[in-house]
Amino acid sequence: MNKRQKAFTLAELFIAMVILSVLVSVSLAFFTQRHDYEREYFYYTAYRNLVNVVDSALFNDAYLKGANARIEETTCGEVLGAISELRECRAFKTGTTDANGLCSIFTDYFNTAKIYDASGTEVPACSTVTNNPRAASIPTLKLTNGMDIYFESNATTTFTATSHPLLFVGSLSDPERSGYHIWVDINGHGQGEDKMHYDIFEFYITRDGRVIPVYGTVDPGIRGYEYLPVDMDGGGNVDLAAFDVIYSPEDDGVAPPENHYVVVSDDYRSVPFPLAACASGYVHAGAEYCTAFKYYNNATPPAEITGVGKAAICNNDYADCKIRLVKKLKRIK
Repeated sequence: MNKRQKAFTLAELFIAMVILSVLVSVSLAFFTQRHDYEREYFYYTAYRNLVNVVDSALFNDAYLKGANARIEETTCGEVLGAISELRECRAFKTGTTDANGLCSIFTDYFNTAKIYDASGTEVPACSTVTNNPRAASIPTLKLTNGMDIYFESNATTTFTATSHPLLFVGSLSDPERSGYHIWVDINGHGQGEDKMHYDIFEFYITRDGRVIPVYGTVDPGIRGYEYLPVDMDGGGNVDLAAFDVIYSPEDDGVAPPENHYVVVSDDYRSVPFPLAACASGYVHAGAEYCTAFKYYNNATPPAEITGVGKAAICNNDYADCKIRLVKKLKRIK
């Protein structure tokens, strides 16, 4: 007896393959987008937490007292020959090691986790330093949220034209041109890309409390950076964190002073950190951080611009310019 065997036709197989291809494409797009949102969320969290801890520490009077005092009252500002623009300020003390330096302050404010080496031996927090966080397997500090923090040094670092040219301005007082050089791996060592400016982000923290994301040369091989100009990455990527500049005019006695926006770049209000920081004076406009930064303007087609100067309104005595983080992201669960 002849038996008839049923099978899929070529047309049916083709339709099934098309459906599978669509499903795979949609799934990849979803997980890629989720990964990018997670990265943005954790970058925002890292920057915001650093700013909050640094600001809180400098206003903590307890750190001013005793032999292990961690901050001091001093002067900050700019000295140009006989002209001085120094002002009273607080700053992290110079020459302090992990026993009473910034890392130990971090342990007071952050929820930290234990650190272990490859053999499983516990490593004390704040005991290791590195200048290559990609290669280092033991962080200076491990947080319970999965982030690893790496310090370049246990003591404050002087930013010189050779060692840290991005931030160096010779006329600034010591609290503004010395501090700490750190990296934050937002998802911990061995997780994700482990690449600079993608999931490992670099920061300067000056003695007077400015938290400055570092930008460098973009690695075109890292997904997501293909569309960015040279020298615009973690510290300058508006997709990670957007800022604006506000200034408060002097109170005229008639009505309370109000915040006003400064248009920093063409018609944009939300801009990358370097644009806002240099236009407001948060970072000195004479630093290479400002003079060498490149970005695209709002022309058609967009033109690449080099250098960001201080906004005219922020040079006036009556204007108190500040930067503000304006983009807050929610974590995708």
